[in-house]
Amino acid sequence: MRLLGVPLWKVPAITIEVRRLMHERIAQVSLFPNVAKTLNALARRGISLAVATSNDEAVVRTILGPAVCERIGHFSCGISMFGKTRKLRALVSSAGVRPDEALYVGDEIRDAQAASAAGMAFRGVAWGYTAAAALQLHCATPLLASPQDLLDLSRT
Repeated sequence: MRLLGVPLWKVPAITIEVRRLMHERIAQVSLFPNVAKTLNALARRGISLAVATSNDEAVVRTILGPAVCERIGHFSCGISMFGKTRKLRALVSSAGVRPDEALYVGDEIRDAQAASAAGMAFRGVAWGYTAAAALQLHCATPLLASPQDLLDLSRT
């Protein structure tokens, strides 16, 4: 927000407007290619999956679809711009794992920061909404180039 010159006091109104537009245009929103296939493959390998997002849970479930949602064990949705660390800690706790046993995969700089503050490993993705070069500056490891790269990680 600082980079865009948006005053902090405007953030709540912008967040509300973005969520309204998401609901209004949900039919036009789709998953990135191969995300559903990759999540299904990870679940078949016995990997517990969770979703942490600022989007509303109804929006997330609509976009993921029922088949993929069945694979997700825990949802933490509607996270505020400033509350992600606390929500990540609660999410891993509800999943019955320690933060150091979890991997948070995200596409925002604040995802990387929240994971670090929560004591979780983080992998950034090059297919998300943040410019890859900007996100890479906040990641200790190379960005994942595609959802399928998660399948290679799960083998180690």
